[in-house]
Amino acid sequence: MKSVILPTTISLLVLLNSNISSAKIDIEAVENRILDKRNSWLDDIKNNVINHSPIENSKIALWDKLISHEYTQITDERLERAKADKSQNSNYVFSTFNTILFGDHQIDLTANDQYHTIKDLYDISTRAYDENRRRVRSIDFILKEHFQRGRPYQVLDKDGNYIANYTAIRGSSFPSGHTWNGFKQAAVLATLFPEKGDEIFARAIEYGESRVIVGAHFPTDTIASRIGNYYLLSQLLADDKIAKSFVTLARNVREETAITCQKNIKDCLTTSSHHINDEVGYYGKKEPEEKPMITPNELPNTAAHLLRLRFSYLDKEQRQSILASTAYPINSLAGWDVKKDKPETYWGLINLPRAYQGPTHLYDNFIVNQVTNEFDFANFTELDEWKNAINGPGQLIKKGNGTLILSGENTFAGIEVNQGNLVLNAKNHYSKPSSINGGSLFIKGQLNSPLDVNKGALILDNGKINSQVTLNQSGLLTGNGQINHLTVNQEAMVSPGHSIGTINITDSVIFKPDSHYLVEINAQGKHDTIKSQGTAVLNGGTVTVSFENNKNKLSKQQVNSLFDTQYTILSAEKGIRGKFEAVQPNYLFIGTTLNYSPNAVTLNIGRNNTSFDSVATTQNQKSVAQALDKLPTENSLYKSILKNDSKDEAISIFNTLTGQVHADILSNQINSSRHTRETIFKQLRLSESLNKTKEQNDNKGNIWAKALHDWDNTTNDGNAEGYDTSSYGVFLGADQRFYRDKATFGLATGFTKNSLSGHHNSGNSENYHLALYGGIQLNPITLRAGAEHTWHHINTHRSVSQSMGNYQTQTHQAFIEAAYPLKAAMFDIEPFANLTYVKATNGTIKETGNYGVLKADKQHINGILSTIGVRLDNQWMLNSRSSLNLYGELGWQHQYGDLARGLKFKFLDTDSSFVSQSSSASRNGAIIKAGVDLNINNNSKLSINYSKLASSNYADNNIDAKISLIF
Repeated sequence: MKSVILPTTISLLVLLNSNISSAKIDIEAVENRILDKRNSWLDDIKNNVINHSPIENSKIALWDKLISHEYTQITDERLERAKADKSQNSNYVFSTFNTILFGDHQIDLTANDQYHTIKDLYDISTRAYDENRRRVRSIDFILKEHFQRGRPYQVLDKDGNYIANYTAIRGSSFPSGHTWNGFKQAAVLATLFPEKGDEIFARAIEYGESRVIVGAHFPTDTIASRIGNYYLLSQLLADDKIAKSFVTLARNVREETAITCQKNIKDCLTTSSHHINDEVGYYGKKEPEEKPMITPNELPNTAAHLLRLRFSYLDKEQRQSILASTAYPINSLAGWDVKKDKPETYWGLINLPRAYQGPTHLYDNFIVNQVTNEFDFANFTELDEWKNAINGPGQLIKKGNGTLILSGENTFAGIEVNQGNLVLNAKNHYSKPSSINGGSLFIKGQLNSPLDVNKGALILDNGKINSQVTLNQSGLLTGNGQINHLTVNQEAMVSPGHSIGTINITDSVIFKPDSHYLVEINAQGKHDTIKSQGTAVLNGGTVTVSFENNKNKLSKQQVNSLFDTQYTILSAEKGIRGKFEAVQPNYLFIGTTLNYSPNAVTLNIGRNNTSFDSVATTQNQKSVAQALDKLPTENSLYKSILKNDSKDEAISIFNTLTGQVHADILSNQINSSRHTRETIFKQLRLSESLNKTKEQNDNKGNIWAKALHDWDNTTNDGNAEGYDTSSYGVFLGADQRFYRDKATFGLATGFTKNSLSGHHNSGNSENYHLALYGGIQLNPITLRAGAEHTWHHINTHRSVSQSMGNYQTQTHQAFIEAAYPLKAAMFDIEPFANLTYVKATNGTIKETGNYGVLKADKQHINGILSTIGVRLDNQWMLNSRSSLNLYGELGWQHQYGDLARGLKFKFLDTDSSFVSQSSSASRNGAIIKAGVDLNINNNSKLSINYSKLASSNYADNNIDAKISLIF
């Protein structure tokens, strides 16, 4: 009946302080759960947890009086603080905690209803029904009356010794009420702000110590208050419903505090101190011999719940192991009542200030799974820091997406990072190799044991690894720092810097085939680099270059902006062996290249190793490409080639720059030279045929005129582009027969115009011809011969490059023919053979224009040609004065020597030269001719002829009309 009596005033206060946010919590139900259990908690504390005060004449009683005497001798600032701690005002202790939490931030938690709700709930748990007084009282008062221990000033003399029969003196020393109140407030505030729990509980311990300094309590009195509050807090947090209500209230308090602070809650709190003086918890008093540390199973079963809100991402067994590893020495004053195999006597060993800073010993493999859960209102699953130095045979295995910081000097077995981030801030020396299988490992301090990076990232944050690091497939090394020995295996990556930075190697670095070295650079000359004090062994690997803070490879624009810059990306004091297998990016002609010296690898940005001619597909393209490659890098033409994005674009530009049109024109002059000599050969035969109708020995002469039109086509020969030409003009001539009409000598002149077009190029010429010719009949052989000189005035236009040329050329030729006329019944047959030498010479060429302008010195091309064939004639008399003659010819033309027809050019204002070829001359060709001669009368003749030359690269068609007059 007594256990169900409710403290009505407290219940009403809790309900009144509950606002809309806490309405989700059934405060009354939570309160009732506490009320139902608190008297059993009191019984457990009184009978098991703190079942007696130190026994008379025991070692602990001796330590109590010694410490009490020593502490009352403390002076200076600590004494002044202890005197201040004598204050009975509950707001005094709260204010000291508030300073630890918020510093200079003007945060008043007492104005927060949610704070009062959780404070009152905790207060209910520290009260119980007093059977003796028959009312609800604070548990510490109930215990005081139960144990009735005398205070130090009651039982100690002036020298600090116990007085006679001191145990008979009744007092209120055990446990300390001041200390009890301090821990009550600490428990509430540490529940709300677990990130400051270590400092809050350390302050509570210090507050209890102050009671010893001022002579009001024995050390064990303060330890008993600590034990009682730790026990009560663990019971509250062990209950899921109560714990969840605390979490909800804590979230609300933190949200309202952040609004008041106008910052993120983490920024409202002061920066935590890393130093916790463990000796304060046991007053520095312990036996000199070392005792083995306690094991997790020795602690009370509910103790782990003290860390439920601090390490919500760990399971109960892990939290229990943290408490065991951070416990006070078992042979110290804190363990004054420990009894083997009685876990309830171990509460005094719990060191919460230290436990809040993480484990100090890994009993076995310890899996840290930072996964968000309902109890993590302080976001420790996102970011947590373990400040203690950790040892032990276990390995730390990191899972979950959060970040865990290890700030102590650790010597446990090793680490395995599978997810999230693990940060090492201090020295770490593990007994076994460690590994990264996912997530990231940050080295801010030192790691003195081997590490394998199998997947995930190793990030040097100005830290050191004084051992072997092996990067395996999908492993990444980045940041700034030092490594003893580095091996980069297939598909592993090294990327120095957090942007641009340096990785120093004290021994050696090895890059294996298909490994990757990612290098960032900037326009100010800064760049990633690896510096080895030993050797660098390059068995392959790819270097990939990007601009600072850009994950993508250098763009063409960036390469152009950094053109001709160099960066030393790797150095080795004891030498470099081997090479990287590739470097990226590489565009058509620009990108990145590497230069190797005995001790350094230099990255070059700009021209890559792809020669211009390597993409060319014809000799003309290769020739001009090679000339372009020799131009200085600042040359505008050179720069324009570098801008090409594809081979086809480059080839197109090479074609426009070849100047082939000039070689085509000169080559065509050789081809067109046949019109003059065939005109002369025909005229000589005509003169001979006229003689047949005249009386012998009259030695008459001829005058003649010929109009012609010619069109031909030269095809692509696999190098030069094809082109088309057409021409028209007139020839005039006169000849005289001598030597009884056996010999002929004549003179001819003419004017023709020629046009040429092909592959966006064009040209035209005006041609002036002058020829001498003659023949002699030496029965049965007839000889015919001639020589011609032609002056050409040339205009060219290359439409793509907009370059124009205006210059002079000349053509010379000499030719001779031997024929063997035969008279048959139906027609005349004339086998023949002729030989020609032709030489075409250009004058100085100097184009005008803005792009790819060419120049050429005087040059020539020549050819020696022979033709053998047969001619057929058949004549019909129309009347006594006129006749009709049909004419046909078949021939085989052969060219001797080199068939190439090219010119040597230079780009204007440079000495870089190249040869551009026209389409090669055909070695052999077939000639077909047909014509009709109309002998109008004995003194005049009209001829109309068609001829065609057909060969592998060249086809020529000609039609002409000619009139001859005999005088």
